[in-house]
Amino acid sequence: MNLTDWHGVLATEPATRNQVGAIHGKFRDLGFRPGRDRDDRLAYTAALAGLDQLDSSSQLTQGEAGRVVGQLRECATASEAFDRAWPGAPILRPVTLWPETVAALAVALYGMSKRRPVIPAGGGQR
Repeated sequence: MNLTDWHGVLATEPATRNQVGAIHGKFRDLGFRPGRDRDDRLAYTAALAGLDQLDSSSQLTQGEAGRVVGQLRECATASEAFDRAWPGAPILRPVTLWPETVAALAVALYGMSKRRPVIPAGGGQR
């Protein structure tokens, strides 16, 4: 098989079971909940693969799946995956990232630390 043939395989053959499993596993590692965050996961996967829409990860080609796996492996957080999927997008994040965002806001606004609020002098009244 020459390089041209290999590029044809990557562009036309469906993603392998191992590739789809690697994509799902990395999304789990990033905090996506199986079943519950399916639509968000598919939106990220489509964006990372350079597609407009995706109904199932099994619709990916081997080349697209390889690109998604490679990009997800570079991400330590869901926010990093968001930034890779939609570079330069506004700060608004999908619902999946709300816990991460809310925690950061709580610390910034209310001084919450280790899940315990720090109550300001005056009982928190402003």
